[in-house]
Amino acid sequence: RHSFVQADVFGFIERMRAARTRFDLIVLDPPSFSNSKRMETTFDVQRDQLQLLRATVDLLTPGGELLFSTNRQGFRLDPGLGELAQIEEISARTIPEDFKRHTPHRCWLMTRD
Repeated sequence: RHSFVQADVFGFIERMRAARTRFDLIVLDPPSFSNSKRMETTFDVQRDQLQLLRATVDLLTPGGELLFSTNRQGFRLDPGLGELAQIEEISARTIPEDFKRHTPHRCWLMTRD
């Protein structure tokens, strides 16, 4: 069974945690920044990545994979995330030849132990 969800990510994660729902694969491509009126606070992917990725990895089944992508220029993945999952940067495999000179995004595959 597959589903596509567009929602406030933190609210969605809380609902899934409460329901004890787990996923084999999660694709996460958050905005670089958001100050949506539907959110209680602003979201900045660089600032909020640890909270977001910890909560998302917790929704994975053992061996489950999280595909995380961001187009935030200068983004640096928090090194503390390595204790949560096996992490492999796969950006080069996701960027077409036409864009090799200017990296439009970065992408990681995180596998829960």
